[in-house]
Amino acid sequence: MEQLSIWAGVIQVNRQYGRQALEIASMRCESLLAEQDHEGYEIWRQIHEKLSMLGNPEPTPPLIH
Repeated sequence: MEQLSIWAGVIQVNRQYGRQALEIASMRCESLLAEQDHEGYEIWRQIHEKLSMLGNPEPTPPLIH
């Protein structure tokens, strides 16, 4: 999967879950591994890795037009 797609996932997970994003990504990794979905696991592992690099910042508020 392209890195741009992974980063888009990181942004979406962070917006949706905020401070819990890292925990949610970790739980998703465990779930996919238990289901033996190795492709899905690898995607979520990368999302988790990048969320860890960001230090789990506050979610970005939605833009109001």
